[in-house]
Amino acid sequence: MFAVNIVDTLEDITTEMGTFYDCVRITATLQDSSLLGKNVVESNIWFADSIGVIIRHDVPVLGTGKEYYEELIDYSIEG
Repeated sequence: MFAVNIVDTLEDITTEMGTFYDCVRITATLQDSSLLGKNVVESNIWFADSIGVIIRHDVPVLGTGKEYYEELIDYSIEG
């Protein structure tokens, strides 16, 4: 099962690379089942216009999953 919620408000996100304004946050709930049991992970991903993913943070809600975090460390805009 895969459920996605797109947050309809824009958020400012601050990272080591600086502050990114008006980012869109997408929250996804991922669920799978196997012989080992059921796993549920909530994933939050922030996107900045013209750049892409700024932060992704996955948190296990149920099961044996592990927390995952990634953050943009470098970018350039050409044009």
